[in-house]
Amino acid sequence: TYGDWSSDVCSSDLIAIMLVHRIAKDETGDERLARRAAWCVAVLPPMFVMTMAYSEALFIALTAGGFLAARKQRWLTAAVLGFAASLARPVGVLLVIPFAIEVWRSWRGSRAATRASALLAAGSPALGLGAVLGLMQYVFGDYFTPFRIQTTTGLRGRPIDPVTAFARSLNTLVSGDHFGIGLHAVWLCIFAIFIISAGRRLPASFTVYAAAVTVVAFSSENLASFERYVAAAFPIAIGASAMVCRADDRIDIWPSALAISTVAMFALSVVAFLGTFVP
Repeated sequence: TYGDWSSDVCSSDLIAIMLVHRIAKDETGDERLARRAAWCVAVLPPMFVMTMAYSEALFIALTAGGFLAARKQRWLTAAVLGFAASLARPVGVLLVIPFAIEVWRSWRGSRAATRASALLAAGSPALGLGAVLGLMQYVFGDYFTPFRIQTTTGLRGRPIDPVTAFARSLNTLVSGDHFGIGLHAVWLCIFAIFIISAGRRLPASFTVYAAAVTVVAFSSENLASFERYVAAAFPIAIGASAMVCRADDRIDIWPSALAISTVAMFALSVVAFLGTFVP
């Protein structure tokens, strides 16, 4: 029923928000930044999809939980969450990269048993994707059914390099041919700024993960849904929060940023429901 579905979505939302708050506080030691990072998860404009039938809320909860476990070297927990993240979204396989960084960071001095569980955690996202592809082979007789379907016209299309994709999107924006397509170039620039901001406050594994998600999401012929794909990389929200939490600010710009983001979220949801923008 709709009530059961909406309850599950809200539960995932709250778990995702709480985990991002915990990570931001643990990694930066800044309670104000952590609170605002939690708000950013909820009010970044592309995240209006958190209340729709998309997997973003669940995916953020799983990836944030996986990061939290990996940073604390709770490798078996990280392995379970990494595996589940790839079941929720194929892009969850990119957790292999930050998990490997965390394994490398903790490798020296660890015991053999700990190293074995750490390697399991590092490979768990790939195992999750492998399980999905195995199911596709069993049901449809083709391991790569999800990827093959996405390359069809009207969906993601064929893979292209992100530079070409950016040039096409920017050209569309300048020419005014299609506002929704041109908007992707603007959002790429915004996300890049947030990733750089995150890189100044978070360990390398977080920044590398967010950058990898962004590059993969922007490497297709059709950039529809790009914004929600990237916004689901939770270090983006922490980077956005860090930009409005600098200690040297004489004037707190957070209230204005929150208001602007909320209005932008409403505007983006309106153009999405009107069919101009694909969420």
